[in-house]
Amino acid sequence: MPIWKQKTGVVHVIDAVLLPPTMPATVVDIIVNSANHNTLEAAVVAAGLVPTLQGTGPFTVFAPTDAAFAALPAGTVESLLEDPTGALTDILLYHVVSGKAMSTDLSDGQMIETVLGKDITVKITADGV
Repeated sequence: MPIWKQKTGVVHVIDAVLLPPTMPATVVDIIVNSANHNTLEAAVVAAGLVPTLQGTGPFTVFAPTDAAFAALPAGTVESLLEDPTGALTDILLYHVVSGKAMSTDLSDGQMIETVLGKDITVKITADGV
């Protein structure tokens, strides 16, 4: 591979076009492509929330991992999935905020309204947000 050096820079000749990685289009894409959110993905699909979360955003999802779901009492997830339009939908919408809530912009004690219409309180400790 030839390399040309000039006073103004260096040119490396390559045999392919470099394409930047594509960003996921929606929060659903992020959840679907995450190895740690299989239960959340199943819940979002079962509750019929995919179109909502693919809609006009932005959305912030406080996304419980598979381990978080596994820590619930035995049978809880299965019970919620049996009636996905009931409590499961409410629980999922309680994890979604309309707009961007960046971790760097959060403050301890801050109240954020969820898509469910209920507030959550941000807690910041030495372990994180």
